[in-house]
Amino acid sequence: MSEYKIVKKSTKKKIGRKKYTIDGFEMSPKLKKHKSTIDIDKVVVVNKEMQELSIKQQFQITYRKLFRIVMELLETDSSEGDIKLALNEVEKMKRIIKNKYQKVLMEKEYIRMWNKTLLLEKQLKERLLLIELFMAPESRKGKGR
Repeated sequence: MSEYKIVKKSTKKKIGRKKYTIDGFEMSPKLKKHKSTIDIDKVVVVNKEMQELSIKQQFQITYRKLFRIVMELLETDSSEGDIKLALNEVEKMKRIIKNKYQKVLMEKEYIRMWNKTLLLEKQLKERLLLIELFMAPESRKGKGR
């Protein structure tokens, strides 16, 4: 972890670097880099309320994207491969919630997020099962030697 300090000596500005660790929720900002600004790789949020708020915002953005994808797959004739890709994304989201967010969130909020992802996973698994059941028998059979 690095901290930058601007030291003003007369009219020249110097940037110094110190290394230390802070306990908190790490996140990387998605800012457009400009030539006149300092590059920021990580932001550590220490305040519990701000941690929870930032996690909720990150979750909502990711969940909305994933929800749109799942709804599109459920409404259209989608292939087995597309549904498996969406299932992988839901599984990835579940791992992030469990490994990264569980330590920071209150249990009520954690359970709410977990249940939302389980619901998406359940819908996709049901659709995958229907596709596998109604798939043409010829395509499931091997060469029959």
